[in-house]
Formats: sequence, C-alpha cells, structure tokens
Amino acid sequence: IFLAFALMIYNVGLVQAAGSISITPPSGPWGTSVTVSGTGFTAGETVTVTYDGVPVTNTNPYPITVPAGATTWSATITIPFLTLVTTYGPRVIVATGATSGAAAPQTFTVTSPSISLSRATGPSGANVTVSGVGFGANESGIFVIYDSISVPTGVIANAVGNWSATIIIPPSVGGSHTIKARGINTQDSIISPQTFTVTPSISISQTRGTAGTAITVNGSGFAASETSISITFDGTPILSGITATPDGSLNTMLSIPPSSGGAHSIKASGSTTLASSVPEATFIVNPSMSISRTSGTAGTSVTVSGTGFGSNETGINVTYDGASIQTTPSTITASPTG
Repeated sequence: IFLAFALMIYNVGLVQAAGSISITPPSGPWGTSVTVSGTGFTAGETVTVTYDGVPVTNTNPYPITVPAGATTWSATITIPFLTLVTTYGPRVIVATGATSGAAAPQTFTVTSPSISLSRATGPSGANVTVSGVGFGANESGIFVIYDSISVPTGVIANAVGNWSATIIIPPSVGGSHTIKARGINTQDSIISPQTFTVTPSISISQTRGTAGTAITVNGSGFAASETSISITFDGTPILSGITATPDGSLNTMLSIPPSSGGAHSIKASGSTTLASSVPEATFIVNPSMSISRTSGTAGTSVTVSGTGFGSNETGINVTYDGASIQTTPSTITASPTG
C-alpha cells in the first residue's frame, strides 16, 4: 500500500502544469494583428489558439510548435470580423498545448468602429479628410455626417474595414460642429463623434487694383444672424451695419479708398466676433493716374491726378510723349494717402 501511494505521488509530480499566455495589444479594432506569447508549455508540442472557442487557422506561424528544448513560443493572429452583433466588445483568446493543456484565457477587447479627422479647426470651405477604422469588410454606402447633414463619400471600406474620404466644410456658424459616419451596415449610433471647430474668415474677390476698385467681401464662420458687422481698411471702418445670414455668412461690396501704393489690410468684426479672431485679407494698391480731359488743342490746360503713389512721395514727374513738361505746382508731392 505504501509503495502504491508513493508511485501515485510520483506520477502526479510528472503532470505538466498548464502554461500561461499574454497578448499584445489587449484591444483594437477587428483586423488588428495581435501577438500571442506562451510560457510554461512543453517542448515540441503543438499549440492551438482559439478565438471565442473557434480554432484560429491564420496564425503566423501555422501550425504553432514549441521549439525543441524550450517552453515558450510566440505567434500572431488577426482579429476576425464576426457579425455586427458579436464582433465588438470583449473576446476570449485561449491557447491549448497538445500535452500541457489549456492555458488561462486572455481577453481582447474589440473596439467599436471609429473615425478621425485630419484637422480639428478651420474655416468653412476647408478640406477635411475623415478616416474610418473597424467598419465592415468591403462595406459600402459610407456617409460622413456633418451636424445633421449626410454627405455621401462614394468610398468603400477595404478588406479590414478601413476607409478615408475628404469633405468640404459647408457654410457654418462659428464654433463646434459634430462629425460622424455610417455605412450600409455600421450605424452612426455606435461611433463616437469627432468635433470640428469652425473659425471665422473673410475673402475678397480680387487682391490687387487701383484706389476706387470695387471688390466683394465674403465672410463665413460668424455667429448666426450676427449684427453690427463692420469692415475696416487699414483699421479704419469703411462699411458697417452688416448682418450675417443664419449660417454665419456675409456678402458685401466696397470701394477701395484713396490709398498709398502697396499692401493694405482688410478685416471684419461683429457684435460677437472679435476682429482678432478673423484673419485679415490683403489688398495691394497699384499706382494709377487720370487726366481731366482726353482731347483739345495745343495749349489746353489738363489736370493730372494720381493715386496709389507712396505716402508723401516726392520727385513726381509728369511727361508728355516721354519728355518732362512744366506743371503747376512745379514740385509735386503726394498726399499722405498717395
């Protein structure tokens, strides 16, 4: 009896304890490559990895064999897409040695589909690339949703559910706006929204010309129906009392005032939008001249007027057929506005 009991203890001592595994990373979208590492296994044995109870046959290497003289091994698996109901959330990974048995399971959390933006701020009209991960394999019917506006993208997710599309930010009031996405199977309700902040901006229909040139000023990103918007030229108000549209846009015309030649600043501000938050537009004034009459006899008196010269510029010379002529006054100096 004593001998049998001793042999029983000896045989129990030969039983190999189950090994253990670790996984890296512990979470990510489906299609993620996960490294599974095992320790405490038996040299030479074959190891089977299961994902939620289903044997994984896309391991690298496949099959998994513990090297001779070793008790450790490592392999990669690709997290599969199951169904919309079962793909996301915690999933169980188990490794079982042919002789050492099953190791304690590890949990991999499959994250819900998500999107990211190439930029988080900008004016209306800005191009923004929206990238999605974790959608269905080759999923079609993908829309980007800006606030409540669905924008068709025409793109199809790739084999691992990734895609990207570029949208143009529509006319919008300044501030935060929500961007989401959906596909033919993926609902926008399971996707965490991203925030895009619209900043105020102005643009001008032309960027250079002479004093007196009529230009159009377009603005966007102001508050909804914002009042008391004014336009300044080099800091001096030249238009006021403008009201933005409900989507924060404005459109108005102005005439370039008498100005010295060179670059000049055009800005806008309103009752809630500060001038400091609106990037300026630059208009370059070119020099020009005009004459009081275009025909007459020799000896006719003609007034020559100039704009866009340098502020208080001196040494101004009037020529007739290339030759300097006498003027009154004999010395011409531009005004402070050129």
